[in-house]
Amino acid sequence: MNWKVIIIWVIWLCLNMAAEVSAMPSTPDPNAPPGTPGSSGTNTVSATMTLSKVFGYCTKLNKNNYDVWLAGLISAITGLTLISTFYEQLEKVLRYLKTHAYMELDAITSWIGTNILSLRTGATDRTRGDFLHFNTQLFHVFNMTIDETLSNFKRTLAGNSYFEDGLKVIRYIYDHLGPGDRTSRTGITLNIINLKQTPDQSVTEFGEYMRAENEKLTTSLPDTILATIFVQGLSLAELKTHLVGKMQDKDYTLDEIIMVADSYSKTLNLAFNNEIDGFFGSVGRGKGKGKGVS
Repeated sequence: MNWKVIIIWVIWLCLNMAAEVSAMPSTPDPNAPPGTPGSSGTNTVSATMTLSKVFGYCTKLNKNNYDVWLAGLISAITGLTLISTFYEQLEKVLRYLKTHAYMELDAITSWIGTNILSLRTGATDRTRGDFLHFNTQLFHVFNMTIDETLSNFKRTLAGNSYFEDGLKVIRYIYDHLGPGDRTSRTGITLNIINLKQTPDQSVTEFGEYMRAENEKLTTSLPDTILATIFVQGLSLAELKTHLVGKMQDKDYTLDEIIMVADSYSKTLNLAFNNEIDGFFGSVGRGKGKGKGVS
């Protein structure tokens, strides 16, 4: 290759890298006039465009990869921390959140504002000034790296309660897709195993409630296991004995065992009611002159 071409190519590459760096968001300067580059009032469109370049190829967050997703965000900016204060702070925040996202939102806000953003005033208020600017960018980092399959989840983040509030979003993600969610789902699993039919539940209602609880799990329990738990949770001993006998002959899905249980429970109720009617008939409806039992 001609050496002149090589020199031109190197110069072009350096200019392009300089342009990329200059476009990166930096820590807002509270002393700069509003609307100027670097001020708190600067429009965030160009900064967000740069974020999309940095995080566009990161692993997208789904129902099962919280830890991998967060580690990917940190890896994406590892080389940028030396050339941008914003990315240096962002990396520190992400590393902090990786181990402390379980904490209350106010505690997270205070620690980051004081120890990472080094704010002298407003360290506990993420809705104003420099903290607001950083928190807005943090929201877009999270929002653009959520998988499209989580459409309902993204719709929630777009609502007024979470929009451009990055720290509130990571707490929500932690509770619903991260370790906090796994803890709650473990509780749901244990709850399903210990479910018992209540006096005000019909057989079908008990089965449908169990199904709804199972659907809350990331990995649902198999249908055959649910059918077994369903039978064990029924309140009527005669019905349980009948269903256990049935299940020795074949494997039932939850839908199938609910149908069998509902049918047999109606038979039991009918037999019970006939016995009661017969009892009252023999006691209170004789041919004598006395009045029946009232």
